[in-house]
Amino acid sequence: MIVGLLSDRLAVYGGTLGQMFFPLAAAWQFLRRRHTLGFALAAGWACESLLNVATYMADARAMRLPLIGGLDPAAHHDWREIFARWDMLHLDTAWAGLNRVIAWLGGVALCFWLMRRWLAGRAG
Repeated sequence: MIVGLLSDRLAVYGGTLGQMFFPLAAAWQFLRRRHTLGFALAAGWACESLLNVATYMADARAMRLPLIGGLDPAAHHDWREIFARWDMLHLDTAWAGLNRVIAWLGGVALCFWLMRRWLAGRAG
């Protein structure tokens, strides 16, 4: 809704931007404060949010997921509209797959990074 106040054309991006903005903003704040565990948890939250976005992306053609408020997917599916605008509707599952890979790699990398930091703290 906030993005929609700026532009009707940009409103379709608002849900995904909001879903990614808050965990990334939290991760940035923890990183700035050098709070390792807080950063890892917030970055993990961002990875999990990206998995949710990927699920929604993959539904752009199928339109099987229920939308919030029972809205009609044919008229209110954000990723269907985004992909259609960019003439990439046929690539919905490919983009979703790429986002899933990024999210999983990010989550696994965070786990390894956190373990490495923990082990380095114990050794020192």
